Amino acid sequence: MDDSSYYFCSNSDYNKSKTYFKLDFCCDFFLEEIKIIYHNDYEDCIPKDCSIQIYDNNMNMIRQINFENSKKDPKTKIEIKEITRYLLFEFKNNLGGDYIIIKKLKFEGKILSDID
Repeated sequence: MDDSSYYFCSNSDYNKSKTYFKLDFCCDFFLEEIKIIYHNDYEDCIPKDCSIQIYDNNMNMIRQINFENSKKDPKTKIEIKEITRYLLFEFKNNLGGDYIIIKKLKFEGKILSDID
């Protein structure tokens, strides 16, 4: 992804519905951590109250992690250390903008079939 690209969606307060996206790793994946990097030009669009729901291969929720950005920090690092198949990111609000904007998501981990 180049530096001009980013992911965005309407802020929950703006559209009065839940703002979320779901990821499918397509197989069991040992997820060590997630790094979320926000766009420097849109500080008011940094997600504030958020959660990540971790699901197994059968869509059973393993764990929910809630996190908050109370300041305009350009990145968030979340330790997971779980075997996962699906992730659901939910954004409840942001720091005042009309959108939720994320520049990059980085996943550290291994596909289970690759672990010796």
